[in-house]
Amino acid sequence: AGATTTTTNFGTYNYAIGQYAMQYATNTAFQRNFAVGQSALQGTTTAQNASSDSVAIGYFALSANTTGSNNNALGYQALQFNTTGTYNNAFGRLALSANTTGSNNNAFGLQTLSANTTGSNNNAFGQQALQLNTTGSYNDALGYGALNANTIGSYNSALGQLALVSNTTGATN
Repeated sequence: AGATTTTTNFGTYNYAIGQYAMQYATNTAFQRNFAVGQSALQGTTTAQNASSDSVAIGYFALSANTTGSNNNALGYQALQFNTTGTYNNAFGRLALSANTTGSNNNAFGLQTLSANTTGSNNNAFGQQALQLNTTGSYNDALGYGALNANTIGSYNSALGQLALVSNTTGATN
């Protein structure tokens, strides 16, 4: 329901509320999705949205998704640019917003993993944890600003407010 929600949805068991929600969901593989909010799970005009088993709640949540499945996005622009990434969980404003192909990430809090594009298997809990991470993988950050400046460093663990806040490329810390 809503102005210009999916008009020709070929998938099954999908639910959309909001302007442009699931707008380009025109692939039969698009199944079992739930979208609430303007442009939630919208897809693109150049690639059919073939997502399955995803939940997008919020303004532009999972809006660029094409084939990424089993994702959960809750919050303003959560997982906004995800295209093919799978098994991601983003809860909070701008959580995992730049993610495109990264998979198996968990971001809980304002701007957690917000610059991540292709990094996978990361866990960020707390406002701005792993905020600048782009391609680093297998990182765990728990606490406000933990591993905030990390960009490509992998296999790091930070526990506590601002823990390893200045680490950018270091690994196995």
